[in-house]
This record gives sequence, C-alpha cells and structure tokens, in this order.
Amino acid sequence: MLGVRKFAYCVVCLAVAMFADGGELETAKWQSAIDAANAAGGGAVVIPAGEHPTGMLLLKSNVELRLEKGARLVASGNPADYATSGGAMPRAVVAAVCATNVAVTGDGEIFGNGWAYDYSRGDQPKPMGLCFRKCRKVRLEDFTLRDAASWGINIFQCEDLIARRVKINCHAGVCTDGFDIEGKNIIIEDCDVDSGDDAYCVKSHDVGYAVENVVVRGCTARSHCNAFKIGTATHGVVRNISFVNCRAFASRRVYRDLAPMPEDPLNWKPIEGAPWYLCGPGFGCINVECVDGGLVENIVADDIEMEGFQTPIFVRGGDRHGFNDGHADVSQGRWFTLRNVVISNVRGRADGRTPSTITGAGKCRPCNIVLKDIDLAIPGEGKNDKPYSWPGEDKAGAYPQTNMFDSYHLPSYGLFIDKADGVRMENVKFRLRSGTTDTRPAVCEK
Repeated sequence: MLGVRKFAYCVVCLAVAMFADGGELETAKWQSAIDAANAAGGGAVVIPAGEHPTGMLLLKSNVELRLEKGARLVASGNPADYATSGGAMPRAVVAAVCATNVAVTGDGEIFGNGWAYDYSRGDQPKPMGLCFRKCRKVRLEDFTLRDAASWGINIFQCEDLIARRVKINCHAGVCTDGFDIEGKNIIIEDCDVDSGDDAYCVKSHDVGYAVENVVVRGCTARSHCNAFKIGTATHGVVRNISFVNCRAFASRRVYRDLAPMPEDPLNWKPIEGAPWYLCGPGFGCINVECVDGGLVENIVADDIEMEGFQTPIFVRGGDRHGFNDGHADVSQGRWFTLRNVVISNVRGRADGRTPSTITGAGKCRPCNIVLKDIDLAIPGEGKNDKPYSWPGEDKAGAYPQTNMFDSYHLPSYGLFIDKADGVRMENVKFRLRSGTTDTRPAVCEK
C-alpha cells in the first residue's frame, strides 16, 4: 500500500563522541549531516551509541535518521531551542515539513525531557516528540520515544506513512498523547504506547481534508485517558478507520503530582518509596466521536482485548458549536454525521463503574452502530437503595468523555443507548464481575 522506496543511498555515519561535559548541544552537527545527505540525493544519518543533547532536528527529503542501539537523543529543556521563524515549523525534537521519503529508525531512544517544563504555565511552548506535517512516504521503525513534553508522534495531513514496532512511554505532562493521526493511507502496527493522554487518536481539524484509510493493528495501548479513539477534533471527514487485533491495559505508571491517589482506587497500586503509581484505570477503551460537525463513517474495531479502563465502549455524537482547540482557521463541519460503526470481538473487563454508552445530541445522532461478539465483565456499583432515572441530559456542547454523565444516574450497568438510530447487537454479553451486585439491567435503550 505504501510503496516506500528503500534507502539505496550511501550511509552518512558520523561517529561523533560525546562532549566531555555532556551538556553542549549537538544540534548543529546533526542538522548539518541531515542537510548534507539531502543535498547528496539521500542517505542515512546514523546516531551512534551514547548521549546526544539536541534541540530540534528538521528532517529533509530522502533522509533516514537511524538511532543505533544505545544511542539516546536527549532533548534540550529550553523552549528557545525549538523556536521557528514565525511559527512556520512545528515545535518537536524531530520534525519534517513537506518532505518525501523520510524515516526514523533503529533501536535507540529519543528522550523528550518533558520534566524540564512547567505545566502550570500555559504560555510556555512545549515541544512534541516527533511531528510530520504534510509529508509523503514516511517510515518509523523500532525506536523508543520517552517523556515528550507534549504529544508523542504527531502526524498531520501526511500520506503513505507506516510505523512498526515503535515504543512510546510519555508521562511527563497531561497532554502527552501517543500517536495523533490526521492523514491518508496510514499503517501503525506492532507498536506499544504507554501515555498520560490518548494512546492512538485519529483527528480532523480541516473541513477540506479527508482523513481516511487508517489501520492500527497488532498494537498495545496503556493510557490514563483513552486507548483507541476517533476525536475529539472532528471538523472534517474521517472514514475507513480500523483498530484490529489490539490490546488495552492499565498504564504502567503515572506521576503522583499529576494524578493523586483517588478515594476509590480500584486497581491503583502505589509503589513504596517511588514517585509513581504502578497503574490506574484510563477513561475509555474504544471511543468513536463526532462533535464538531464532521462526517465520521466506516469505522471498525475488531479483536480487542481490554482491562484497566473504566468504560469499554463510548460512541458519541454532539455539537461543540465550532470549538477551536488552538489550530488556526478551524471551522465547524457541515455534516454532523456519525454512521457505520462495527465493534466486534471485544473481551475482557471494565475497571470502573461508568457503563458503555452510545448517545447523540444536538444535530448528530449515531446511526447504524453494530456491536457483535462482545463479552465484558463489569463491576457493579453495589448500591441497592438508589432509584435510577435518566434525566434526559443532552450536553450537546460538552467535551466528550466517558464520565460526562453521572454513571449512577444511568439506568443500566453495561450499555446505555440514547438518541441513536439503528443500533444492532448480536451475541453481546455484559456480565457483573464476581462478587459485585447491581439492581439495574445490563442494557437500556431510551
């Protein structure tokens, strides 16, 4: 599908020794190597084993950045080292703009140094780990990205991109997504994400650009937010998206300062003497949203194993009234359509008391939603004396999140459906977990 050309060029291998003080930036040295490989028609810039402090590196067409085993690009913690002229370039440790046939590969690591930033300051620029903007033929393989200051790997209006065996572990801040995907003909396979925010997230900011033909398969997600998600930004067309043969588990770590131990811990496990919790349930496993007037259609989530998330399935149509999340020239779409979603072969357990929901609001009602071969164990709330009544909340303009409704008011413990058309279920089982009780039915449709 991608047809990415092999790098049949000379290899530019600069075996640069570490600076004696370990702190002087090597940005200019590596950027010069990238520029030289590009000028020569293409090549691989090889980062040898060792620590390599750097500011932003800008990849050019036909260049591969290869991280040898033991190599570690250490991002500068100074926002000035990611400054761009007039904001024309994205802020990232490794970036590429309008480039063709680029790659980041190898068994080394990119350390985003997110701990150097003050997250209480919204005005402080925080670089992403990697960002590819309007590129074609991109290949990402084998490397590890750790603790970016912002999103992990941002794919914006790129075409023909493949990511294989990439590992992302980012918990330095709150908005630390794993993969943010906005492009065409994208394959992400056999990757492992452990993130403070969404793990694999497909978005659409441009009403004139169709995000389509995206496959996420054989991947693992750990997240304190959502594992496999379409949204929140859904202004344009999003279609033909598949999450297949994937796993979603509790996150391996969360920094105590960002998420204090909750009163009702469920499976949170503090590590004695360490600044981390071992795990904590994320919000949603499978999230399909259309809340900005977009067209979201032909969505498949199949063969998903899950545990460590509060809500297994969240399908939401809404209307945020032209919400702009910081992107320039973002306008509301004209479709308000969420349709043709098949969620099948999902198994495991929920680790929270917010049931799955399929709900619409405003102009957007989910349509033609199929749930098939679902087997999930749900923790009952254990309260037998509280009446349940759906207050008919619309919340059309609210931020779509699995806990947007009071779970104790929802009249079912497994799945609640409201303002949705053509929801079909086949061999769907929501079972109470052993030792728990609940007086509500498993499924309720208003």
